[in-house]
Amino acid sequence: MNIRIRPYRVDDASVVVEAALESTTQAYPWIIVVAVGNVASHRVAEHVGAVREGTLRRRLILHGRLSDATMFALTRDLTSAPSRQT
Repeated sequence: MNIRIRPYRVDDASVVVEAALESTTQAYPWIIVVAVGNVASHRVAEHVGAVREGTLRRRLILHGRLSDATMFALTRDLTSAPSRQT
């Protein structure tokens, strides 16, 4: 699944991530791709708990040109996941 989210505040991103993690039992990491040099988005990714994995060369098209991107991974320990109420 590919979801593009552009929250306007860090708190908005935290709410989206919490809701997403609560609504699924997905064991594999969620991937966040951010343009290299986009410091604000890097901070948001780190704020929500994502870990920087590396740089993807020529991954994004920005203003008609290929651009490098930073990849972040957001994982969770399923043993500490909140239980769902039925």
